[in-house]
Amino acid sequence: MNQVFVSTRSSSDIFFPYETENFSNFKSPQYMVQSMSIDSSLTETVQHQDTPSPMSSEHIPAWKRIVLKEKQKDAKDSVFANDDPFNVTTHLASGSLSRKEKRKIIKGGNEPSKKKVKGAKAAKREQKREKLPREVRETKKSKVLKDQLRYLIEFYKFKVDKQLPQELYELESVSSNYSKEEEVDVDESNAVVDVWKFSKQKQNWVIRHFFSVDEIPTQYNVLLIAYLKDLSPKSRDDLIQKCRLQVNAWNTYTKEQRESINAFVAREAKDDAGEAGEDSAKSSSSEADDQKKQTAQDSTQTDHKEKKVEKSEEQAVPNKDVVSRCFMLLQEFLEKHELDELALIDLTS
Repeated sequence: MNQVFVSTRSSSDIFFPYETENFSNFKSPQYMVQSMSIDSSLTETVQHQDTPSPMSSEHIPAWKRIVLKEKQKDAKDSVFANDDPFNVTTHLASGSLSRKEKRKIIKGGNEPSKKKVKGAKAAKREQKREKLPREVRETKKSKVLKDQLRYLIEFYKFKVDKQLPQELYELESVSSNYSKEEEVDVDESNAVVDVWKFSKQKQNWVIRHFFSVDEIPTQYNVLLIAYLKDLSPKSRDDLIQKCRLQVNAWNTYTKEQRESINAFVAREAKDDAGEAGEDSAKSSSSEADDQKKQTAQDSTQTDHKEKKVEKSEEQAVPNKDVVSRCFMLLQEFLEKHELDELALIDLTS
């Protein structure tokens, strides 16, 4: 009996072992029926290869099963990466992201961009350039109380007197920050006590600007002198020496001004007398005329010299307010006989 063996892998693997003497029976009707049944079973086998049954799964090679498992694992990982918000470490550990991308993942990808909009910087610059009118700026500046001046006020209220001098309230910067009707007698058990604290930096500023009435107005003279009483001996001696120079410069300037005024008055009187003599003696000799011309030239040269001296003196005129402040300080630190030697001359001139 002829037997036919059919493999389930493919139609090319079908073998028909037979004997040579039975080759004549190959195309017999019985054999054709058997071959048709074999073809139908083969077709069914090929159709079911894509979905193997549990019985046929054992025929899948090991290498192919490994590949399928890897593909399934990759598919699960991709789903996990898209759904799991805590999967940041997996991305960072992979090393496939740039530093900028890693920073963006850590900080959050939905954060608003910090890049400035083009033109915003220019608009901001234009906004800065908008200035208030000069009068408004000066008004605001006059109301600002410097920390160093506030330091002097707090010192005076804490160490000397709780009530400030009346002339100090003339300044808008003081009147806008301190009330003139402050209660001097306050219940200390319920009130908040302001404690003044020494500052070396502010003290240096006060000493450096002692001779500037623009930085420290004259209304602060009482507070300023009261504060400088507690200076160290070295700083006090240096300040006294500078104040002496200011007072001496004022005295020298005043004397020179008086002398120049007296000389001018005498010269005017002499010129008037000369004009009267000219009217009475028109028939004088030529020598008298030459002498007169020489005198006129001398007087002209003297006038030019005096004008030059006056210009140089005008440039070095001491400030009255500064001199007055210096003399107040010297009155606090010097003895009476030392003040008599200075003898400040006519400060009101």
